[in-house]
Amino acid sequence: MFEKAFQLILYIAGFLNTDINEAFTNKIDWRRAKKHWNLEIIDRLEAYNPFGPKSKPDSEYFMVNRLLDQINNFQKEGLAEYSVVISRLFEVITLCKFLILI
Repeated sequence: MFEKAFQLILYIAGFLNTDINEAFTNKIDWRRAKKHWNLEIIDRLEAYNPFGPKSKPDSEYFMVNRLLDQINNFQKEGLAEYSVVISRLFEVITLCKFLILI
């Protein structure tokens, strides 16, 4: 279930579903995704701006919204036990979503 959190982080970092998922599915392909899990992802996340107009069409963000809805059911304590880093990133993503809605 925590693979959705990894997917969400990679989508917010700007990777497309064809970069990280199995062909013609929404299931994460770990062999592809782990290639992008490096220090470059930190730079991409720092460059992410949750405010203002988006440079990409809205259709690019439908997957992020779907994943956010799915991970709202996560047990945050379980996520922290699984990975502290992913738990902190999840908190930032949740905060960014909250700030957009205000």
